Amino acid sequence: ASTDSKRLQLLPEVPTVSENLPDFVLKNWFGIAAPANVPDDRIKIIHAALMTVLQDPDVLKTFREIGVDPVGNTPAQFASGIKSETERWQRIITKANIKLD
Repeated sequence: ASTDSKRLQLLPEVPTVSENLPDFVLKNWFGIAAPANVPDDRIKIIHAALMTVLQDPDVLKTFREIGVDPVGNTPAQFASGIKSETERWQRIITKANIKLD
């Protein structure tokens, strides 16, 4: 089963875990980060270049062949996703009383 919230394009016949356990979602995600002091105009240039790359059919084909379905969020969406995942895992860690040795 896939642990993402939707079926993978590479394996559309393989169900997601959440189809049977609705609250179970575990996503892998990748992104590019920059130091906080990088000017917004530079971030916009980098983001635009990345969006162009993610439109390339050969790039999309390569990603999909390895089971990656590119999203191409905005920098604000990516930051929000990081924040949301951090909060989610903090709740799980706290509830499970997980401690570092």
